[in-house]
Amino acid sequence: MKKQKNENEKNFYGSNRKQPPSIGESLNRKKTSFDNEDKSRLKRHTLSRDNFPVMDQNSVASQRDAKLRAVGRRKERSRIITLLFFVLIIMVFTVFIILSIMKKTSPKPQFMFIQNGILEHTLGASGVIIRDDVVMKSPANGTVKPLIEEGNRVSYGQDIAIIIAPGAEESLAVLKNCEQQISDLQRSLIIQGKGPGARFIYDETDKDIAELIDLARKDTIKGSLLNMASYEDSILVLLERRDTRLLSIDFKDSRLNELKTQKAKLEKNLGLLSGTMNSKTSGIVSYHLDGQEEQIATKDILSLTVEQYQKFVNDSKIYLTTEKAVSSNESILRITSGFYQYFAFLLQNTSEDSFKIGDISSIKIPLDGTIIQNCQVVKSIPVDKNLLIVFQTDRQLDHLSDRRIFQADITLKSTNGLKIPFSSIINFDKDKMTGAIMIVSSGYTRLSNINIIDYDREYAIIESVKDQQYSPAANGYLVKNPESIKEGENIGMAKQ
Repeated sequence: MKKQKNENEKNFYGSNRKQPPSIGESLNRKKTSFDNEDKSRLKRHTLSRDNFPVMDQNSVASQRDAKLRAVGRRKERSRIITLLFFVLIIMVFTVFIILSIMKKTSPKPQFMFIQNGILEHTLGASGVIIRDDVVMKSPANGTVKPLIEEGNRVSYGQDIAIIIAPGAEESLAVLKNCEQQISDLQRSLIIQGKGPGARFIYDETDKDIAELIDLARKDTIKGSLLNMASYEDSILVLLERRDTRLLSIDFKDSRLNELKTQKAKLEKNLGLLSGTMNSKTSGIVSYHLDGQEEQIATKDILSLTVEQYQKFVNDSKIYLTTEKAVSSNESILRITSGFYQYFAFLLQNTSEDSFKIGDISSIKIPLDGTIIQNCQVVKSIPVDKNLLIVFQTDRQLDHLSDRRIFQADITLKSTNGLKIPFSSIINFDKDKMTGAIMIVSSGYTRLSNINIIDYDREYAIIESVKDQQYSPAANGYLVKNPESIKEGENIGMAKQ
């Protein structure tokens, strides 16, 4: 069987073909093949190592440091990008907050009625008051006790003051105590609503004093104390005038009547013990002197020179004589007679055409807000580039009786018309004197073109441009801050 099998295999492969290898031969061939491949790989590896020389330790360290630096730079770039990202987020958030706050705090529209008014251009200067004064002197040594208060009118022969002789100070103290009791009781009765007209006198004085205190406060904030003495004297004068006016009010109170009777007796007894001064003329009494009362009179106005004006300004030093010890024959009061007083000014850099003889102007005293109307120019003389000017007036003689020098604002020019805040004007053209304002018509904001007649830093006098749909008029509605609202907006919506 085995012999037949071999013959069959021989016939299958053919007589010329090789015999299939045995198992042992196959294994030997595979082993030989693996050995050859290992030798080939070893040879290639050896050739590769021969072609690339081995690096030393410094080169390896340099490569390692370079890699570390590269990694560090990448991390640094990453940190910077992250930081910039956070900064950008914060900036966006901050802008959003600011815009939100600005939106909430944006100015709301402010409205006002358009009214007719006067716009005045003024010029500040120091004024000298010139009047006809009669000076009275003390008949003896002692202390001055007024019987007629500052700024009041007296008639010829009327008792004005007493000079309390040394040693009568105790009686004077009793009189002062009586006067204080009268003042306190009057105040109490006014609070109770008694005394017709007394409340008006009291409130009027309080208002005037409050204005002076406000002026003093403003000066203090500015660091100026120059006018403090004037403020104090003015307040004392106001209090004295109030007490004098209140004495004429009948409160119908027995206690007050008894105190008034006691006061009259004390004054009489002091007068018997002391010297009583009687008025030599009729006029307005003042206990504020400066020693220049008789240096110039109203008859000398037309001959007033710049040198005389400067002398008044430089030498005038007001002092008060009441409650003060005086010597015999010393000047203690003056009485202003006549119906007129004169104000002299030296206006800097002012032309002669600004004020002509016969012109009428207003003079405002910023110290207490007093405005003297209808002052007439009686003298106007150019001096170099300045102007010496004198005004005449019959007003406020009693109010200014305690002064010689005063600061004033003189009206240079005045214009009447529709008066509005200058800040409410839009598109102001200084050359053409035109602009626009935002008014309210039928509940909606409308732009209206205007012509500007006159203006200063605060106000403007305007008139409407003809033939336009919306025009300003007296008692019309004006938007004071037009930048806070748009044209055509409903003011009801704007107020929300």
